[in-house]
Amino acid sequence: LAELFTPAGQVAKVVFERACNFLRHGVVPVGVLDGVPPPEKVQRFGLLTAAGAGGGDFRGLGEVASKVLAALGLQTVEAPGEAEATCAALNARGLVDACATGDGDALLFGATTVFKTLKLYADNPELS
Repeated sequence: LAELFTPAGQVAKVVFERACNFLRHGVVPVGVLDGVPPPEKVQRFGLLTAAGAGGGDFRGLGEVASKVLAALGLQTVEAPGEAEATCAALNARGLVDACATGDGDALLFGATTVFKTLKLYADNPELS
């Protein structure tokens, strides 16, 4: 039971639940995973090791998310850098309908439609 409460187990649970919730509402999500951040960002946030900068444990959690989405038949895209930039590019080119992110950077990167807070209710779709 302890393995379910590891960071990887928690990521798998959240990704699975969110993906299922999107699918329940007719939304087919595409997972966009962060790549390696630019050196300026690493320095600015004081990320001194690769574990916190797109590698190590963080990269491993992205792989968990990707495996969960693949098991559900969903696509993932690994961004060369910021996930929001890649999502914005996909949106601006009409390859996805919107970006769902808590980070407003997607707008700065050129996204045309961004959902900052997207709440989909399985029990009451009219509240979604």
